[in-house]
Amino acid sequence: MSFTDNARIPSRFNLSNILSQMSTGMAIFHGPEYIVELANEAILRYWNLNQVDVLEKPAFDVLIRRGETKPDAHELQKIIDDVYHTGNRAVVNEAFAVLPVENAACDFYFNLTFDAVRDENGDINGIMCLMNDITESVQVRKKLEAAEKKKSLALDAGLIGTWDFNLLDNTVELDDRCRELFNMPPQEHISPLDFWKYINEKDHANVTAAVSASLDPLQRADYTLEYRVGSEEGKIRWIRNKGKGYFNGTIPYRFVGTAQDVTEEHRLKDEQEKLLRLVDNSVELMSLLGTNNINSYINKAGMELLGFDTMEQVLRTPISELHLKEDFEKVSANVITSLQDKGRWSGQMNVRNLKSGEVIPVYNNTVRIDDPATGEILAFGAVMRDMRQELAAQQSLLESERKYRQLTNELEERVDERTVELRNANYNLSRSNRYLEQFAYIASHDLQEPLRKIRIFSDLIIENSSDGELVEKYISKINVASERMSSLVKELLNYSRLSSLQHTFETVDLSAVLTHVLTDCELVIKEKNAVIQTCSLPVIYGVSSQLYQLFLNLLSNALKFSEIPPVVSITCSEVYGRDIIGGELIDPDIRYIHLIFKDNGIGVSTDLFEKIFIIFTRGTSDPKFTGTGIGLAVCKKVVENHRGYIDVESEVGKGTSFHVYLPLKQ
Repeated sequence: MSFTDNARIPSRFNLSNILSQMSTGMAIFHGPEYIVELANEAILRYWNLNQVDVLEKPAFDVLIRRGETKPDAHELQKIIDDVYHTGNRAVVNEAFAVLPVENAACDFYFNLTFDAVRDENGDINGIMCLMNDITESVQVRKKLEAAEKKKSLALDAGLIGTWDFNLLDNTVELDDRCRELFNMPPQEHISPLDFWKYINEKDHANVTAAVSASLDPLQRADYTLEYRVGSEEGKIRWIRNKGKGYFNGTIPYRFVGTAQDVTEEHRLKDEQEKLLRLVDNSVELMSLLGTNNINSYINKAGMELLGFDTMEQVLRTPISELHLKEDFEKVSANVITSLQDKGRWSGQMNVRNLKSGEVIPVYNNTVRIDDPATGEILAFGAVMRDMRQELAAQQSLLESERKYRQLTNELEERVDERTVELRNANYNLSRSNRYLEQFAYIASHDLQEPLRKIRIFSDLIIENSSDGELVEKYISKINVASERMSSLVKELLNYSRLSSLQHTFETVDLSAVLTHVLTDCELVIKEKNAVIQTCSLPVIYGVSSQLYQLFLNLLSNALKFSEIPPVVSITCSEVYGRDIIGGELIDPDIRYIHLIFKDNGIGVSTDLFEKIFIIFTRGTSDPKFTGTGIGLAVCKKVVENHRGYIDVESEVGKGTSFHVYLPLKQ
């Protein structure tokens, strides 16, 4: 292509006609100044300019005015300069530009091609630029990438693995988490038939039936099933699988789904069933009363005592119907008021059997159940003892006393003897009553255990409920409370595992552990404007997961218990055991690392130095600082598992230092 003076005008005219019909943006830059000689309508539209704005002007003056680009105008000039001087084609894929469209700045992506333009002698005298708009395809790809990333993050957050059976070539694809759930070697090739050896034999029939229903073209059922993995005692794992079959006509060609470990759910469910059997088989009435004055649960003995046939009756019967009018007025005035103010009430009251109308005296021991996080009243738990036989015995005793008094004048000595007998009987009865009251107190106290019963009661309510919105709302609150308390139970389980599980000691890089903890706490550190000062830490023998928990708990406490931006320093030195004061497990002849976690927080009172390492003991009663009182107990257990020693040095209002001594070798 020539750009001589004689050929330029007709060439531009002919090319303009051709270029104006092209959907691809095209322009020709002439000479080393890259003067715009030609620009078709497509490229002018991209630039949002007209012919007058660009023709006979340096190309880079035009590009610099177009706003943000990547590569920018200077980088593009380097690329074009290289084409101009070497003649080599240059291609820039997915070049980014922010261009004005209807008075708004919009993102665009282009594939750019730059070719040298030569005259009739073969000398380079210009550049041809092709500009192809790929914005839509790039945006679609980015959306797909973002969606895939979100899916991956969601699966990872939910500890969910994925599996994919290709039924045409008889292959299986499993992600790393899925292989971990099924105890499969990371790189082992797995076929559909191999998969069965990882499933517990007792569940083969159920799995076969569920898979067959999903891959049957007539049923095409959703695959939802829980089954066991493994067969060795103590290594059984429950897996929840959800999946779906895909069909080409009536031929299944793919079976895809997810797997999730639900072993803990099954364990808790078993525990709940045991507790439920215990409660249901109690000979005393046990109930859970909502704040709406309707019982959400009554055990079998209680339903029989009050004349209920079904749980549906319980859920729609207000407690006012379980008392005579005058008795309910006393309950409202005394019992409910005491529960709301003091949290408990014990004493005798009357209840009414709905079937027979009989008024039954009971000894009631009731406690208020609060949300541990908010203090909101959730329910009232009650244990009631039927006193009919006891009162009948007392009445018989009173009758006997009356008869004895009638004989006083006739048989004085005999009356004296009977009086002694009656006194002894009264004493024994009184002592019996005290024992019964103590037993009732203990029974009611057990209702304040980590609210596991609430979850049991909630399951029964949901299974049998036919009441309206108030009951459903209350059920929801019960479930939320039980989930919160479940978290506490899990923390206790983690604490107990520190004692019950055997861990293999291995080399642990404490600097890597600290880096992991700092990464996990990054958001909290930023939110609290904290300053963390660290040093290089050694490699020791230990249990990596436990040492991570130790560092995490100590750093979390330093960040949490501070009223000013925290400044936390972590230092390390080596000492011999003989130089350590305290610690029953310390060996005087070996070397230890001495870690100091020092903060500028609220500090700990000296009278709590020994107590804060005891489970459920908190370093402060200030409600601004929440906690379960388990964290430092876990720290002590971890240190003791490593045959080390942990101590505290603190002053209220001036910060706290935790001294941790860990042996370099076990």
